[in-house]
Amino acid sequence: MERFFLSLDAALASPFFGISLTIFCYAVGKWANARYRSPITSPYIVALVLVVGALHFGRIPLSHYRSGADLLTMMLVPATAILGTTIYSRRAFLRQNFVPLVVGGLVGSATSLASVWLLSRALGLDRTVALSMMPRSVTTPIALELAAISGGIMPIAILSVLLTGMCGVVFGPVITKLMGITDPLAVGAAYGVASHVVGTSKAVEIGETEGAAGSVSICVAGMITVALYMMFLV
Repeated sequence: MERFFLSLDAALASPFFGISLTIFCYAVGKWANARYRSPITSPYIVALVLVVGALHFGRIPLSHYRSGADLLTMMLVPATAILGTTIYSRRAFLRQNFVPLVVGGLVGSATSLASVWLLSRALGLDRTVALSMMPRSVTTPIALELAAISGGIMPIAILSVLLTGMCGVVFGPVITKLMGITDPLAVGAAYGVASHVVGTSKAVEIGETEGAAGSVSICVAGMITVALYMMFLV
């Protein structure tokens, strides 16, 4: 019996476990979302709940999971760089809608950064915590890099990005409906600027124009956010 538990612990500590668990939970999320169309069945939300539940109830150390999950995290940086191809492949779309996409990205990014900064000041939060949460609307690699430059707290930066994406998926459809926003370009850009890749996945589900606007807006908002963020470090 002791040999069995030693073998089980060794298997759980291998990188294969973290990678397999992540892929499996995401696959379950995709299935759930296809079967039950709802904001709360987003593959990202389902995968998050399942992974956390498996680690908690299985009493599996986080270090075991991270030995494999960290390999997936390493892929985020090149995946983000590939976003540049999105702008190139959608360059005609960007030219046609250059002003609304850039202005929307500028206003959305500035609002996102300023709102976190002002709320943090009002609540008396530490400057380091505020700087960690501010790049919440961009992709994880950009947010982590900005947090590292400012001496921020990485776990807070990751959690902020994650929660922002989840909120975009859950509340995005409700907000656009309540405010009567029906223009495909506006809807897609809102998802891309406000809730990065996770939100854009929802925009892709809505329609082709929404998905294109969201994809381009991620890149535009990312570049603008980096420039504006640096102003808070002066």
